[in-house]
Amino acid sequence: MRRPSILCLTLLLVLSCVAHADDRLALNGKINNQPMHLAFDTGASRSVLFRKAAERLGLKITKVDYKEPLAPGKVPVDLAEECTLDIGSGPQKFTFWVIDIPGNIPTDIDGFLSWSDSRNYVIEIDAEKPGWGVLEDLPSDLRGWAKWKLMPDSDLLAFECANDKESTKIGIDTGSPDGVALSPQRWQKWRAKRAAKPATVDASV
Repeated sequence: MRRPSILCLTLLLVLSCVAHADDRLALNGKINNQPMHLAFDTGASRSVLFRKAAERLGLKITKVDYKEPLAPGKVPVDLAEECTLDIGSGPQKFTFWVIDIPGNIPTDIDGFLSWSDSRNYVIEIDAEKPGWGVLEDLPSDLRGWAKWKLMPDSDLLAFECANDKESTKIGIDTGSPDGVALSPQRWQKWRAKRAAKPATVDASV
């Protein structure tokens, strides 16, 4: 468990998870046998419940004491008591962090489930189907499927991919509103081959 002094989330991460409802990977499940609605965020560093949802579910919340002021753009998190989470593979003991979101932001989810907390599940994400799901085992016929090496120590869902010429790492962030993000080197290489094509550039510090 991380030390309380560094427990915080970026406001951009929280707002991107709340917004873009049509793009989220949503899941209905149960917490302490009560229905809840989560988004699957493979870029989140930890799983979170929004405070109103945690209170509705009757979870005891422990206030985290921050010794130092948070950096700009960060939001504090508190800790909910241990609960029983069931997302389709049977009930398991689980602990969520708790955050406040601005009251003027509408949301139809109770929080989000991070990749780091779900990496041991067999997860099915099908672009032709809404949402996502947890399987008991791998599908029986995987012939023709691309097989990528999973990066087990990454908080982000990430794979190592290679061909005869080069290898690269691909990260998938289901909570991001962006499409594809490239490293500066790969972006320059990609643009050099498509110099005449129009482009929209998004940058941040």
